[in-house]
Amino acid sequence: MATPTCRSYAVLMAGNADYEPVAMAPGDDMDLLTLNNDELRRAIRTHQVSFPAEAPVFPKQTRADIGWRVALLYFVRCWSLSEIAQRYRLSRERAGQIVKVWRTLAVQSGYIQEIPDDPFLRASGD
Repeated sequence: MATPTCRSYAVLMAGNADYEPVAMAPGDDMDLLTLNNDELRRAIRTHQVSFPAEAPVFPKQTRADIGWRVALLYFVRCWSLSEIAQRYRLSRERAGQIVKVWRTLAVQSGYIQEIPDDPFLRASGD
């Protein structure tokens, strides 16, 4: 498998008051492959899951030229699939497919990972 190239970007994530964490039982690990796009976006926005500082470009993905951009707009910038579709002249469904394929490849390659709980915060009750 070819090593994906990466694109750099800088992001300042604003407050996440509009997002509730993905529900999990205490001590359970999150199965990232079973999360849908919305759940993964929520997990990223609530700092339960990491998003790569350099978004990988997966050469085997169809539309690899825009896949990383679409993922960035959807997961980090919180654009809707309709807005992404309009920008790149795609159908909403096709934009969703690109996000889904990129998400799956990123999780399988280890670019997106669960952020472990901080034991210090858990012990202090915060």
